[in-house]
Amino acid sequence: MEEVASESAALVQAMLFGKASLLQEETHFLFARLGLSHILSASGFHMMSVVIFANCTIKIILQTLIYLLPNLRSFWSIHERKCIAVSSTFFMALLADACGWQKPMVRAFALGFLWNAAKLLALHPSKEWILAWSLLCAYFWGSGSLLSFSLSALSVLSMFYVMKLYRSSITERKKILLLTIAPFLTTLPLIIYNFHLLAILSPLANLLFCPLLSIFVFFPSFAGIIESLIFSTKYLQIFSEWCMSFILQFMHFFAEILSFSYWVKWNTCIIFFLLLLPILWMKKKRNKNFILYISSLGITFLFYSVFPITQKSLLLNVGQGDAILLTSKNEQAFLVDAGPLAKKPYPSKSSLAIANEAIASLAGILITHPDLDHYGGIDSILTRYKINGAIWLPKKSLFYPKTEFILASAEKRKIPIKFIEEKNFPYKNLECRSTFLGHPTNDLSPLCRFILPSGKKLLLTGDMGSDSESIYLENHRDFLKADILKIAHHGSTSSSSENFLTATQAKKALISAGKRNRYHHPHSEILTRLHNKGIKIQRTDMQGTITID
Repeated sequence: MEEVASESAALVQAMLFGKASLLQEETHFLFARLGLSHILSASGFHMMSVVIFANCTIKIILQTLIYLLPNLRSFWSIHERKCIAVSSTFFMALLADACGWQKPMVRAFALGFLWNAAKLLALHPSKEWILAWSLLCAYFWGSGSLLSFSLSALSVLSMFYVMKLYRSSITERKKILLLTIAPFLTTLPLIIYNFHLLAILSPLANLLFCPLLSIFVFFPSFAGIIESLIFSTKYLQIFSEWCMSFILQFMHFFAEILSFSYWVKWNTCIIFFLLLLPILWMKKKRNKNFILYISSLGITFLFYSVFPITQKSLLLNVGQGDAILLTSKNEQAFLVDAGPLAKKPYPSKSSLAIANEAIASLAGILITHPDLDHYGGIDSILTRYKINGAIWLPKKSLFYPKTEFILASAEKRKIPIKFIEEKNFPYKNLECRSTFLGHPTNDLSPLCRFILPSGKKLLLTGDMGSDSESIYLENHRDFLKADILKIAHHGSTSSSSENFLTATQAKKALISAGKRNRYHHPHSEILTRLHNKGIKIQRTDMQGTITID
């Protein structure tokens, strides 16, 4: 219960000031599944809520003053709009400053400031002019990523277009519905390209939870700040956190029953939107096949995106780290290593790479050794994907404190831990051997051989060093023979000795390394050694995710 309360408090902070890095991985994913991630980052939703709060507050204060001092009635009737414009601008500036003037907040503040300034100065600029200047301000002076700016800009442009197109031709209910759906559709390509997640019921979730969060969490929280400054009490803050915990439980229930979120391949999304172009023509011509076309298109898109037709083994592009996705015929995918740690509030690169393959569950995960660039992404992966088997580790990894992170992540989701030395490894066509070395951690890495559907042998080496290689050369030379070799330790000179490369008889070498990494992996000596042996080289820092065949 204490954990729920602390997470509710962190959520309130995220809603007020865009501090999403305070939240747990599960909470991030919950909001992503419902299409509500924008609530956790500084956005126009926050600024609009502040404007509404400021307007209501100033009206209440002035109405109270008028009741106490009737002489102010004439002043209020003359200067009402000016007072509201100044107060809302002041509150918007406070919020934007507290959020670090991020791009969406600068856009929203500039929009409100220019609109209020025009009212005060009795000017009548066009809405297009105000919108254009607010976007320019956000782009050049706002902090934060270009992605957050793009999502914010697309959302506000789509709503502006809806308001202009259907100014008086439809009812208010229909207009609210369109204002909810338009941002969802316009930002969908960017969201799928970057996060690979399609939340079909996002418009419904926004219609339901945005008002709830505004009324019971955002407004009381903002008022609570004023309360604590004036009265040094926290009653409203406690109330908002209690409401947040209740709404959070409701969101979990909603996500389990009605979320309908799917992992989607980004290239499928592009094809889908290209195929939508004929819809415009068909609607314009009032073609009778319009409904049939769009229905079949939607079903095809969902089927192709959610259920991958072909499966392939991949060396995932996770930057400076390792993550290999193995697939066998009629088997679920199996992951070897989980890549580096995620940078909050974003999911790990490995979990995004898996999502791009539209994979919803894994048969299991093998962590070769407890180095952060090999296990760091596991919490993000366990949050997003169902693990039907176990997490496999070298037994000696239990002696290293870093392994606690893996154990805690598995225990939280009740996923069993097993050890590769037990010799009952369940995944088809994957066999592992261990040297039983434990120092340094790199030499915990087992040697694994996987038989690809094509019949070719893939040799996986983790970060093993030259000491481990010598033991394998002496005791398991036959096991080393392979067609494809995953080069150990990202191409470091601590591994891949001449004798080891010769014994593998590999024709192709795979190297996982980050672009311009600080270790200068892969080292030039290793690349030269591979070239001299006529081994073809493929690198994630140059080619991205690599299909293993």
